[in-house]
Amino acid sequence: MAEATVPNGRGVPFPRRLPVAFRRLPASSEASDLVAWWWLCEWDLPDGERSDQRVLAFPALNFTVDGEGAAVAGPTSTATTRILTGRGWVIGALLKPATTPVFTTDPASLRDRLNPVVLPELQARVTELVGNGCLDGATEVVTQWLVGRAGDLEDSARAANLMWHLATTDHHITSLTSLAEAVGTSQSGLYRLARRYVGVSPYDMLRRRRLQEIAEHIRDNPQTSLADVAGRFGLTDQAHMNREFKAAFGITPGEYRTSLRGP
Repeated sequence: MAEATVPNGRGVPFPRRLPVAFRRLPASSEASDLVAWWWLCEWDLPDGERSDQRVLAFPALNFTVDGEGAAVAGPTSTATTRILTGRGWVIGALLKPATTPVFTTDPASLRDRLNPVVLPELQARVTELVGNGCLDGATEVVTQWLVGRAGDLEDSARAANLMWHLATTDHHITSLTSLAEAVGTSQSGLYRLARRYVGVSPYDMLRRRRLQEIAEHIRDNPQTSLADVAGRFGLTDQAHMNREFKAAFGITPGEYRTSLRGP
């Protein structure tokens, strides 16, 4: 089922604090090689209020269209925060690696960056649909734009999609050796695909999935000891987990668990 491919709880550390309408939608069959899923967000905050949205993003490019224009965001090194105020909306596509050449030949150059993309006609069409209450329908307009520019995919692009999918979703893939075997290439082959299509290393992809899953597990199982959490996710000890988690989120797993009880 398509819905099973859209992990609504991962990547958002504090989903219950979202004062916004946030959804993830599966891509259509036409865009299935290009878009992992769509994420749609709308907000309407009272004057003087703001919402700090914390995200540990999936290791990929995101293409967005909002009231200000279009942009492509590269993969991130750590969790990031976007501050929302007033009223607004955004349509985002978590891009599969095969779509990367539409925007860049060097995805690593986009790491931790948001680059505007000047597309006035696309932005105007999407804005019109959103204004008519068709936020979901606007994804089809963006789909057609992406499909028209991606063209026929190379075999290497499809291999990169497979690598990314396995690294970010398959719980049985826990090492570069198992990932290379599943993709049908060498470890050096994985790194070549990652450099061309992702912008972060295959190891970083595996680590990002683990950190997202650790946060989700702590959130869903607050009574579980952190030592048990570390063991569950294959870390040598709790101290190891603390270091990796803090490097990504800026707080330790214990501090994260405590903060979940806050307002």
